[in-house]
Amino acid sequence: MQTKQTYQTDYDALLERRNDANTLISGLTGLPNDDLSIQNGIIATSNYRYPLLIDPQLQGKSWIKDMERDHDLVITTLNSKLFRQQLDDSIAFGRPLLIEDVKEELDPILDPILEKNFSKLDRTLRLYITTKLANPTYAPEICARVSVIDFTVTQRGLEHQLLSLLIANERNELERERVTLARETTKNKRMLKELEDNLLIKLTSSLLDDPSVVEVLNANKRIATEVKEKVVIAEETKMKISTARE
Repeated sequence: MQTKQTYQTDYDALLERRNDANTLISGLTGLPNDDLSIQNGIIATSNYRYPLLIDPQLQGKSWIKDMERDHDLVITTLNSKLFRQQLDDSIAFGRPLLIEDVKEELDPILDPILEKNFSKLDRTLRLYITTKLANPTYAPEICARVSVIDFTVTQRGLEHQLLSLLIANERNELERERVTLARETTKNKRMLKELEDNLLIKLTSSLLDDPSVVEVLNANKRIATEVKEKVVIAEETKMKISTARE
């Protein structure tokens, strides 16, 4: 029988592999800023395995919907008549897919997707699975294919949410600035990561075969400098806002 402890992954290894952008994601789009929520956010947005969220308070689902709100998120259930069509569309067009309210068994049609059969799938597919069950028992073969993450609200997380609500009520402008700043910082750090990835792709080809490599290098250097400056300013401002929230 699987227990909640069995679902815990090697957080330290994942933390070392992810950058600050993922940490910001968990804090700015609806999740508390406590350590467990940050770890959960990092794991859920990593490329290690697709996440299956134990989400009795629906906090994880709300976070996913907010995080993917600008990316045509498709929301479905395993029992939906449109499920297979929505699944095919997400794979074909690269739309993020949220399968909500699953029980303790998954549809076998998901097997090649959870195993990341990239000969058929788009590597950029973002898939999220959630359950409202408070203490589900998943078979070992399911646990081997997904990252089962416990998004149950903790006392520390609840305290952070209450603080944010209090500040939003009494100092609405400050809280709005904090959220906007965090989103902008995440956007900039994602841009830096995309620039790095684009550069790596270009560098895999010969300079003679692809003369645009030099142009990409110059453009990346210019944009990266601008983005890094924005990130530094944002971090300084974030510290001031955090101090004011105390």
